[in-house]
Amino acid sequence: MTALTTMLRGATRLRASTTLENIKLSQAFDYSRSGVGPGLIELVGGGSASYEQMYRQQHWIRVAVNKLSRGIARLPLKTYIAADEPGQRERVRDGWLADLMAKPAEGMSPFGWKEAIIGNVAVHGNCIAVKMRNGIGQPPRELLPTSFAYWRVVLNEDDSVAWWVYSDQKRRSIPFRPDEVVHFHWWAPGAGVIAPSPLEALRRTLSVEDAAQRTQIASYANGARPVGALVGPATAQAIKPETIKRMRGEIDA
Repeated sequence: MTALTTMLRGATRLRASTTLENIKLSQAFDYSRSGVGPGLIELVGGGSASYEQMYRQQHWIRVAVNKLSRGIARLPLKTYIAADEPGQRERVRDGWLADLMAKPAEGMSPFGWKEAIIGNVAVHGNCIAVKMRNGIGQPPRELLPTSFAYWRVVLNEDDSVAWWVYSDQKRRSIPFRPDEVVHFHWWAPGAGVIAPSPLEALRRTLSVEDAAQRTQIASYANGARPVGALVGPATAQAIKPETIKRMRGEIDA
């Protein structure tokens, strides 16, 4: 089930009044405004690959991302409030926030929820979780993590976030106000809103690695084999047939 389908499901059941309002907004939203989204890695030969494709295809990227996301996902989700004493805190086990942390998203375990967020941050540098509510003004009942590959941000003139826009593979889009989502991300250099992907620094390395793999695959697929010839001096006497036969046997061995 795609994230957009889940959002639509929530709107249909009135589980997510935020999404219901955003679906109405999407009909009048100006999509011609410039937006910034996740990048691509240019490959040798003029092609390109998304960060998600690099995660699927490059073994060591997957190992690093899985180790990070699954390791952090083992950490517990706990809720605290400030205690009376400065610097102290008290554990909270009841209330909407504690309930949300116990079950962050429908159909997902807390482990899977944390893994999805950290995995997106490790691959894209960012992750967007949509706040799903039972009604307008109600606290979130779910934080739905989504792939950052489908998000772009629209900025105001002062570089603050005006909208987060989700678009699925069928180009259906829903705009969200900044307070309707939670943006998890690494530090962004300068005044940037979107953090660069950790894979950004590996652009050239991944491009060369991809080209080397495709070359090897094409070599095997096309039956390529090394060819050559032995050439003697022009003044040399003709090679005897038995010598040619022996040399051929050595080469074919």
